[in-house]
Amino acid sequence: MKDVAKGLTFLHQSLSSQKAPHGNLKSSNILIDFTNETMHAKLTDFGYLPLLPSHNSKLAIEKCPEYKDGKKLTHKSDVYCLGVVLLEVITGKLPGDNNNNNNNNNNEDVSDWVRSVVNSDWSTDIFDLEIVVEKDGHEDMLKIAQLALECTDVLPERRPELTQILTRLEEVQHPQLNIEVN
Repeated sequence: MKDVAKGLTFLHQSLSSQKAPHGNLKSSNILIDFTNETMHAKLTDFGYLPLLPSHNSKLAIEKCPEYKDGKKLTHKSDVYCLGVVLLEVITGKLPGDNNNNNNNNNNEDVSDWVRSVVNSDWSTDIFDLEIVVEKDGHEDMLKIAQLALECTDVLPERRPELTQILTRLEEVQHPQLNIEVN
């Protein structure tokens, strides 16, 4: 996940004159490269957003509240998508997975589900089973959950900057941040 944040930061800084967000940051657009027994994440499908007719796309960015409201998409929209990917990693649930609870609310997404669980009580109920069975690291994963919820804030101006996200991810020294996303 650190590589994903680094890659997104690089894209935003290197192509800052274009002002266009990645637009399609989702787990299926993150490739894992195994070189010399180390894993590195690579981002794909960058730059399609300006080429597509507005509000007629199937990009990950359409989950962002500002997209739904017809507002201008920015780099903060990519931060929202990064938050969703972080939630995928720690929960093991896909965006739009409506099996997150028993009320079968078709509009509820993984970020809404995590928020509802967290609003009740911070607990390990949101974690993927692989994380739960580990005896150590729950506190680190709760930090990642908090960061992901900040990234998926409805208001773009309240979302953290990518440099802040990267700093906070680097502060957490936990192997689950380096697991492959499905």
